[in-house]
Amino acid sequence: MKVKELIESLKKLDPELEVILQRDPEGNGYSPLNDVDGEDVFFGQVDGGMVLSAQDLAEEIENGYLDEDDGTFEPCVVLFPMY
Repeated sequence: MKVKELIESLKKLDPELEVILQRDPEGNGYSPLNDVDGEDVFFGQVDGGMVLSAQDLAEEIENGYLDEDDGTFEPCVVLFPMY
């Protein structure tokens, strides 16, 4: 989902509603939203991925820990749960 799609979905809702995150697809836990970070990069691979700050990503590539050919690098927004 892109930010514009999230915004359109949220526009339809009461702006006073609390945001709750489901911890996993099976519904094994829920948490209120604590923070939003829109300055990260998602490094994706077929079996999953990780999120790094743009600075950390550049350092990982520079130090040889990641190769730009190993997967896709996409700017992203991360929603952090409270717990």
